[in-house]
Amino acid sequence: MSRRDRRLVPEHTRSALQPRTPEDVANEQSAEQLALRIWAATVGEKILKDMSALMDELLESHLLDDDDEEGDEGWLDEQQKREKKLLDEAIADGLDKYPDIAAVNNLPVNSDPDIARAAEQLREILMKCAIGATEFKEKFSRAQLERMVKRDLETRFKRDPKYSEHVREDVPGEDVKRYGSRGQTSSKGTFAKGIDYASGGGLAALFTGGWMRVAKDRIDPVAWSHQYGLQRKTERQDWRHHFVITERNGKESNFELPRDRLAGSGASAVRFLTKAGVHIVGCDGVQKALVQFLRFKPKREIVRIPRVGWAQVGSHWIFARPDGVIAPADMPQASHTSYLLDTTATHHGLHVAGTAAEWATEVAALLRGNSNVALSFATFFAAPLLCLANEPGGGHHLHGRSTIGKTMISDAGQSICGWPHEIADNAFGVSWGGTEAGFDALALARTDLGLPLDEITLAKRRTAEQIVYKVASGTKGPRATSAGHLRETLHASVLVLSTGEKSLTQFIGESCKRGRASGWLMCLPKSNRAARSRRSRASKSTSLVGVYLMR
Repeated sequence: MSRRDRRLVPEHTRSALQPRTPEDVANEQSAEQLALRIWAATVGEKILKDMSALMDELLESHLLDDDDEEGDEGWLDEQQKREKKLLDEAIADGLDKYPDIAAVNNLPVNSDPDIARAAEQLREILMKCAIGATEFKEKFSRAQLERMVKRDLETRFKRDPKYSEHVREDVPGEDVKRYGSRGQTSSKGTFAKGIDYASGGGLAALFTGGWMRVAKDRIDPVAWSHQYGLQRKTERQDWRHHFVITERNGKESNFELPRDRLAGSGASAVRFLTKAGVHIVGCDGVQKALVQFLRFKPKREIVRIPRVGWAQVGSHWIFARPDGVIAPADMPQASHTSYLLDTTATHHGLHVAGTAAEWATEVAALLRGNSNVALSFATFFAAPLLCLANEPGGGHHLHGRSTIGKTMISDAGQSICGWPHEIADNAFGVSWGGTEAGFDALALARTDLGLPLDEITLAKRRTAEQIVYKVASGTKGPRATSAGHLRETLHASVLVLSTGEKSLTQFIGESCKRGRASGWLMCLPKSNRAARSRRSRASKSTSLVGVYLMR
């Protein structure tokens, strides 16, 4: 064909007679995208009224601002089904009325300037390529058609003053914190990455930037932890995730989640949160998204010390207390790693009230000159030093008739660490009236602290004999596991201050004389008018001042 003949043939006719050029391909693709945009805008405009009614329902429900903490959001699943039905019907109607590009090209001028410009560009391109007969359902998938219609609806809601203030690009609320790429928290709760509106989410996704609220309480990951004294990756380890849970009223609670509860579907972790009172949103897909959020691993790592007292870290020694860990200033510490007392270590009896200076003035000074009180003080001051001095445990037993001040003397020493016996729950002092197994556990808990025991006659003779022996030796006899293997034997090095009307020999028997009470000293408190006077003043002072933990 000559150049003159080619000029006489329309351009769209020539394209069928010769191979397509890159320019032809580009024109066809541009026409298809422009036509799809115009078609989606046409469908979106027709469905806008019904979708706006659903948006109004969301606003009226006070979504994400509800005061009813137990309110459920499961109704959102039902609403999304209604949205889906409206979209399906509108898309089917649009494909029926405007099945191909030519039908879209013949539409009246759109009032939207952007769509009107797109229509003008489409007309110009169709003059260059003959693809008007291309049908939308053949060229585009059902998902593509739905996505384009939803994008158009999203644009309309963002432009509408009634809805624009509620449509967000990110999670709602204040003090937003991000955890990885799939989790965020704010004053409105806990959010996991969901599906945005255009990609398949419901209208509610417009309010959260495509994030799914999984809990109405804020669950902030702060650290994960493992036990001190065990290799990091062994079957005996007990890894935990640590969170701070903030309720809508601002109240905060520490929460520890055993890592093994996240295994499999993580349903066990969700039940654990529910038991703790965390309000989890009742909505499809929430549990899976929540479990993914809970698996986030913070940078901070905690080493949990099993009990109050000394623990060796490398060549240094640290002392764990309920309110923190005392460590040498020159002790090197790995980045993001800290040491804390395990939350299971609850029977330490330590309490803080006042200052060391106040204790010295209002408790210790009033008892100056009493050698038995000095012994009581010395017992509990010396208890943390046994480990450093490499000395075994032992004890002192104050005995004598009733009302001569034995318990008061012990109470004065107990005030160094916590509440005296019978003063409050979880007091530092305890009664002799317990079981042998209970005292075994208590001796371990009070290693490096001291153990005051009141009134030996409350114990069974055999139990008291075993306790005296174990305190002196520091260990129990060997034990076997159910499989027949030797069980690990824990060592307790504890100083005891005991009281009772009978001496150890009188109560336990001749075994004390044969050396089974080695490491124990039996004392008879002085009973005179001056001591009673000082005791009366000290008892009054203690009841008014409280107790003091030495800092």
